[in-house]
Amino acid sequence: MSNTPIGLFIGIGFAFVIIFIVLSILSFAVPCMILYYVYKLDDPKCDCVMDWRNPFIKYWTIATLFIICINASLGTNPIIMIITSIMTAVGVYALFTYIGDINEKQCKCAIDNMPFINNFLYYYRWLMIIGVFVSFSGALKLAASSNGKQWLSFHKPEHKNTDGFKTYSYTTVGKKGSKDYKRINT
Repeated sequence: MSNTPIGLFIGIGFAFVIIFIVLSILSFAVPCMILYYVYKLDDPKCDCVMDWRNPFIKYWTIATLFIICINASLGTNPIIMIITSIMTAVGVYALFTYIGDINEKQCKCAIDNMPFINNFLYYYRWLMIIGVFVSFSGALKLAASSNGKQWLSFHKPEHKNTDGFKTYSYTTVGKKGSKDYKRINT
């Protein structure tokens, strides 16, 4: 059956399901690992790098977990995506430099007490940098391919007129500027 088109289709579908499950688990497990790592470095006995990055990484990771849960249950929102993108860029910078400084200064709390997490995050930070560049280039390609079409839409709540018609209004942003539109549905 695996040589038939149906068998091949089922095999590819099964592979995508496995990849989706693994990525879903990682999207939740990695922020939990980062949170554990940063909380362990907060110990007063630990004499590691303590600056603005430590609390920022903590709160950014908690917000990331919260946003993952919201996106999984409600879907995405353009405004949340923009805010998340900005915070992710700052978070990636903070995590990248923080873990680099901890390893450069040979922090015993991280290197000796949490060697697996420390090594994982040391290499994972490079994957995060690559991911940011890939996401950024993808967003630029999407914006460039819009050719003045709508690429970001902010929906306003519906309004019922006195005659029973529903009016939806939204603003689109594209290469030719922003425009307000009204759409009437019966």
